Amino acid sequence: KEAAFEELVTVQATVEHTASVIWLHGLGDTGHTWSTIPSWLQIPWCRFIFPSAPSRQVTTKAGYSMPSWFDFTSLDIHNINEDAASLQHSVACLDGLVQR
Repeated sequence: KEAAFEELVTVQATVEHTASVIWLHGLGDTGHTWSTIPSWLQIPWCRFIFPSAPSRQVTTKAGYSMPSWFDFTSLDIHNINEDAASLQHSVACLDGLVQR
């Protein structure tokens, strides 16, 4: 069974916490890469959460294993053909994160 997230980086609010942002990275990237965003945005009341997708084989990348929220067969936006099971897994993991 895949882990919910490879990594989960959280940057806490620096004043009273009143909002949260869950920031999702793109294919082959990680949440850690984006964890400096809060210092750029200067929203001190906001907690930022940067999950990293599990590594999985990606069909459109010749089966190469990389961080990906779901498998897909094409980079053509009109014919992407997402793998429903891996997409649903990511949705369930993210829903669990929202419910915390």
